[in-house]
Amino acid sequence: MTSQSPLAIFIFAVIIVLAFVRLYQRRSQSEAMVTTWMEEHGYTILRSERRSMRRGPYGWLASENQLVYYLVVEDTNGQQRTGWARCGGWLRGMRPDQIDVTWE
Repeated sequence: MTSQSPLAIFIFAVIIVLAFVRLYQRRSQSEAMVTTWMEEHGYTILRSERRSMRRGPYGWLASENQLVYYLVVEDTNGQQRTGWARCGGWLRGMRPDQIDVTWE
């Protein structure tokens, strides 16, 4: 049995930590994108669920670089609406100006 060098273990640990940091940043950025879009359009978010399997109308149209949310919102008249938000671009991932919203 061979022992792993301390440098290899350190590099592996750094890669794992960086991957988790990137995932956290990506999720935080997409949540901020959804919140900003809803506020700009006069909606209050009542419920928001990130979806990785059941992606509504985006199903196979969302790449791994995009995050999809199922939303329940309330407009300025008190009416509730449900819909889907897809954050980011197909190839480049999270970009603040790329969000698609589809209402049910």
